[in-house]
Amino acid sequence: MIKKENSKQAQPVLRANRNLKNAFFKKIYEHDNYLRDVANLLANKKGKDLELANVEPIFYGGKENDLAFLIDDVFYFMIEAQSTWNPNMPFRILIYIATALLGFIKSSDMYGKKLVNIKVPKLYTVFTGLTTEIPEQVVGEQRLSDAYLEMEEHPDLEVVVHTYRFNMLTEEVVTFLEQNEVPKRLQEFSNSSLLWYALFSNSVDYYYKVVYKGEPVKISHAVTELCELFKKRGMFVDIFEKEEVVKVTIQEFSREKELLYAGREEGREEGREEGMALLVETLAEMELTPSEIIEKISQKYQLAPSDAKDYVERYFT
Repeated sequence: MIKKENSKQAQPVLRANRNLKNAFFKKIYEHDNYLRDVANLLANKKGKDLELANVEPIFYGGKENDLAFLIDDVFYFMIEAQSTWNPNMPFRILIYIATALLGFIKSSDMYGKKLVNIKVPKLYTVFTGLTTEIPEQVVGEQRLSDAYLEMEEHPDLEVVVHTYRFNMLTEEVVTFLEQNEVPKRLQEFSNSSLLWYALFSNSVDYYYKVVYKGEPVKISHAVTELCELFKKRGMFVDIFEKEEVVKVTIQEFSREKELLYAGREEGREEGREEGMALLVETLAEMELTPSEIIEKISQKYQLAPSDAKDYVERYFT
């Protein structure tokens, strides 16, 4: 066995409500044609008449999974959509799928002598969003065993989540918007609704992070234009031709970005407050006078002397 080093615990980060963006993802696959499209792609059974059935979402910890459906009443497909890289998806999806499979059997049957047959789980995560580095491969996998404290060649419990990394560089999104060209590594998925969703999500990300830098009103306008652009290019036409759906889409994406921007601003302010408090404490321990501390705070944080004084009086002991 190979002993793993414990990594430092990640610092908490303020995040937007992912359910806002994922509501659009779910809206897409309420349509039978798109559900059939993603089922054919993931099951690798294009051209075959699959028997599909949607499955009710699984709730855990106040959240629900994004999409689940049955194929031929045998295979249980579960798909999660993520706008940022998350190495913990196997553990999270394990909880979802275990809960889901329990719903198909009687709990008392598990204690009997007869073998209880269960659906065959097929687990997937689609990653979108801007990136500074091109993923090594578009299609890959994450394993639960990657998180184990000790590596084993054949772990007793394993969960494999198949991944589609549709993240794009900023210049790749610009090329798509201006020339309707997708990166070569993604071209095999050009007719897939999964890639269309990623292109839309990545484009919103671009407008938010690069063009408008978090201004909600302008982002709302950008989402409106994106809906029209996608219609012209033949993507999600049946969805975006419905005015009420367009309005909801604009609200969802704009609100998500607005919350994210507000969260970051709040985080910056909290960090600023903590930094000043720590500096005041440190300077006091160095036996500087209150007036000297005020001067230091004023210089470092570019505050008026009166404002710096207020902070010093708040934290000085």
